[in-house]
Amino acid sequence: MVKQHPKVLIWRWGWLARSETFIRSQIDTYEAWIPIALGAERVDSDVARPNDTVLFKGGVWDVLCREFLRVFDWSPRLVRSVKELQVDLIHAHFGGDASRVRGVAKRLNLPFVVTLHGSDVTARPRGKGLRGIRNRCRLKNVLRDADLLIAVSSHIADAAEKLGVEASKIKVLPIGVPWTPAPAEHPRRGVLFVGRFVEKKGVKELLEAYSLLPQHLRDVHPLTLIGDGPQRHELESQAKHLGGTVEFLGFVTPDRVAARLSEAAVFAVPSHTARNGDTEGLPTVVFEAARSATPIVGYSHAGIPEAVENGREGLLVDEHDVSALASNMERVLVDSVLARTLGKAARRRFEAEFTVSECTRVLEHHYGDVLDQKARRSGL
Repeated sequence: MVKQHPKVLIWRWGWLARSETFIRSQIDTYEAWIPIALGAERVDSDVARPNDTVLFKGGVWDVLCREFLRVFDWSPRLVRSVKELQVDLIHAHFGGDASRVRGVAKRLNLPFVVTLHGSDVTARPRGKGLRGIRNRCRLKNVLRDADLLIAVSSHIADAAEKLGVEASKIKVLPIGVPWTPAPAEHPRRGVLFVGRFVEKKGVKELLEAYSLLPQHLRDVHPLTLIGDGPQRHELESQAKHLGGTVEFLGFVTPDRVAARLSEAAVFAVPSHTARNGDTEGLPTVVFEAARSATPIVGYSHAGIPEAVENGREGLLVDEHDVSALASNMERVLVDSVLARTLGKAARRRFEAEFTVSECTRVLEHHYGDVLDQKARRSGL
């Protein structure tokens, strides 16, 4: 008799935002486990799929039940659905979302794994007022009850430890991105940024740094910004006063992002700590740039130095050092030998450490360990 693969419930409140292709990529590479996507509501994006299971689909009663789950972290419908799916383990992404399934995992005695990505253990615990108190209480319960915490970088693991989590309960494991063939060498042009337009992404400082480049470089190398967010209007206003071309593309498909990365002379990642304490974990797009053999220039922030060694796969400087950021962009744009050297090293690092298939194999191994530990504690 063929042994059936165990099933893992992948929980995210909304399935699935277009900015969360990393979750979809991970799900698509499971081999030893059968993944089942479950969320509270469906998100209209090119990353969502018809077979993603959602609890609430519309109508007054569904809205009321959804809000009950949002407020009280409990839902009879959620408990019933998890029972019917007959899963062997629950894996929640983000500490905030994990609070919604924590009680179900305890009630059904299911192993509980949580991936911590960034703001869930950096900014959210620093919130003010009643909401901040509530977030801290929820996160404390999640960190206590999880059988395993996956941190996408050592920086995030350190943040979790500072909240009182034992180091033995945390595994550092990035998600990675799908493997694709290495691009052929070809002339590259332009500076590229990909990400949300929020404070921690550092787009304001990127625009400042770009304005410091010599005019002849800005004439040849436009700055392209892919993404959207609450700062977009402010950033567009700032860009109007710069010499050279600044192009805002909004959100584009993953295929178009990959195409743009393979064309860019520089990938900029100027992320820094926001005023509310929010930081990156380790931006997935850094792996995508490395996959494209694109030189990476940015700040030495959060988990970025864990994937980009300064002087090897890219050039990093201290946060907020705008002039040094501009100098590094200029170095790469004028020195084709340096650009190729950095790009090739980034590609080698990607192939060795950051393909999603290999990262998922490690994750599945961790699942097996958690399952075995749970069984031993239960005396099975």
